[in-house]
Amino acid sequence: MTTRSPSAKASIIQVEANLLCFPFFALQTKGLKQRKGVEVTGVRNGESFRLRVTRNTDSEFPGPLSRKLHFALLSLLFDRHHAESPIQNPIEFSWRELADRADLEWGGGHMIPRLKRAIEATHGVVIRTNHALITRDQSDRKPMPTRERGYHLYEKYAFVNEVLADGSVADKNHLWLADWYLANLNSLYSGPVNYDLWRELNRRPIASRIYEYLLFKFTAD
Repeated sequence: MTTRSPSAKASIIQVEANLLCFPFFALQTKGLKQRKGVEVTGVRNGESFRLRVTRNTDSEFPGPLSRKLHFALLSLLFDRHHAESPIQNPIEFSWRELADRADLEWGGGHMIPRLKRAIEATHGVVIRTNHALITRDQSDRKPMPTRERGYHLYEKYAFVNEVLADGSVADKNHLWLADWYLANLNSLYSGPVNYDLWRELNRRPIASRIYEYLLFKFTAD
């Protein structure tokens, strides 16, 4: 969908195309605790598709804060990414850094549990697809395989002071995007979101969501 340029402005972030197209996050907080998921059905190129996004029973469905943090994490990722090299996991960040990037007024340590819960909510989501999610290998686009265990947006995370896989203790927070999501970013199955504009539009979440969807429609191959 896009080409990545070394001279691209820092405010431009690449957002994976499926995320632009489908509603993975709730846009309002009302009813989040009761909301179990969302289902989208339709027809694409003469073939029916179905997408189900369901929450983990131990957490809420990801809402406006989870969505804000996801875009902030992408912004941090692309700030540190060199155009000549593949995008790689993990995304490293401090809580203050993430809050600032998400346009959240820093309230000190007491807001950290809230940020953790928002990330945990996104991590816990299970995505089940039947010809809905698309993956791209070079120029070839095809539906992702249907599998009973589903897919996730985040593979894993480790918060500060937790033990990492190599036995060291994390001095920052770490988040790993799911393999399929990272692969689509690296194959440029994505859209160029102006993050400054997105944050301004997100004063009314429906406006930023419309921006995402229209961007997907107008930049699709």
